[in-house]
Amino acid sequence: MDHIYYKYKKWCWENGIRIYVKPIDGSAGVKQPRVNIVIEINGSQKTGVDVYKQTPEGQKQYSEKINQLYSHFYNKYCK
Repeated sequence: MDHIYYKYKKWCWENGIRIYVKPIDGSAGVKQPRVNIVIEINGSQKTGVDVYKQTPEGQKQYSEKINQLYSHFYNKYCK
C-alpha cells in the first residue's frame, strides 16, 4: 500500500503541499520531544493540535495520519 502513498506524496510535493512533524514549542533540549503535524501549502503553514510522542507507537500514528492527509489533498485537488 505504501506505493500508492508515494504517488500521493509526489503529486503533493510537485504542487506545493508538504506535510511533516515538528517539535512542539518549548521542547528544546528534550531527547524525544513530542511533535505536531504541520501542513504547508505554498509556504503557508498550519500546525495541527494533536500531539504525538516519538516512540515507535507514536511514530506509527503520525506516519499513518500524514499518509491520510496526503491522500486527502491528492483526492481533493488532483483532477
